[in-house]
Amino acid sequence: MRKGDYLVHLSTIYTQAEMEQLFFILWSIWSERNQVVHGHKAKPAKELALFAKNYMHNFRSSQAKFKSNNDTSARPLSLAATKPVPWTPPMLRNLKLNVDVAVDSVKKVIGVGAVIRDTFGSVKATLSKLVVGNFAAHEI
Repeated sequence: MRKGDYLVHLSTIYTQAEMEQLFFILWSIWSERNQVVHGHKAKPAKELALFAKNYMHNFRSSQAKFKSNNDTSARPLSLAATKPVPWTPPMLRNLKLNVDVAVDSVKKVIGVGAVIRDTFGSVKATLSKLVVGNFAAHEI
């Protein structure tokens, strides 16, 4: 199994509902880590778990409401709608840069993330940075 294929492997073991729960927990941990990095005090684990559970419940409730308010052809968002594309390593003695961005148009900030890995998938460098601005996705 290649590094990073763990979620694909877990999706063969767990149900879609269990995988969604896992994603909400992972997202909550990631979000809490960002809060700590930016100077906030970490929440206790029990509080973080309750936050993830409530967030998942609210998401599912909104999806059910969305579905009931639309015709039967409307489908709720799904985390498993597309097959994941596996990461492919660069050629020998090369590095590969992967980047991603997220836009918060309300706060007018952009989150930029980057990771550089070698042929074996080992992380050589990372970057996570907030940039002031409000650009459309195609401009970024």
